[in-house]
Amino acid sequence: YYEKVLLLVPNEAIFHYNKAVVLAALERHRDAVTSYECCIRLNPGDANAYNNQGNSLYRLQFYQKAFAAYEQATLLDASEPVFFENKAAVLMFLDRYEEALVAYERVLAFNPTNVHMQMRKGDALFFLKRYEKAITVYQQALEYTRDVVPFYNALGRVFSEMERYEDALAAYDKALTCDANDVEAHWAKGTLLWKLSRYDEAMIACGAAIEREPQYKDLLRFLTIELQFNA
Repeated sequence: YYEKVLLLVPNEAIFHYNKAVVLAALERHRDAVTSYECCIRLNPGDANAYNNQGNSLYRLQFYQKAFAAYEQATLLDASEPVFFENKAAVLMFLDRYEEALVAYERVLAFNPTNVHMQMRKGDALFFLKRYEKAITVYQQALEYTRDVVPFYNALGRVFSEMERYEDALAAYDKALTCDANDVEAHWAKGTLLWKLSRYDEAMIACGAAIEREPQYKDLLRFLTIELQFNA
């Protein structure tokens, strides 16, 4: 439909935009990028076109180009939090954690209780090795959500990096108290116990993970071989 329309009115940006949206929905992201480019050429102030083009570029794994598109979207419209959210996500993928942190803080300025963004902010702080600040963010987020398990797992990960192993184990236990079937908590607890040479407990925790997610079996086999090798 849009191809026929564009034969008649090739210089209408909105039709290029709508065509791109349809192409992206059909997972034809290369074609979508081209159509968004046509839209942008005709209407260079269209922040949504840049943002959506960034989404297609991201799906194509063109991360630097996706960042450039998201950046332009934020420059054109600084009032739309999703533009900063997308920008932050691609910055995390590019290991540009400091810039990602700034972008997540921009998103949280719109909605301080957005727990998904608090998680991502905490993750950025974690990768920047600002562990105490990451702990604060994760703990604050627990006040705003019922979906607490990912935050307890995140706290466990931070405590482990800080070598606060008992605190880490306590965090994983809290996660499992909330959801006894959480595979990540079982496995993280098991591997930490293994690191602490508490092998019997580790086998129980890792076994619980494998019961729920058989793909972990190969990892447990590796740990067992490592134990035998180091014995």
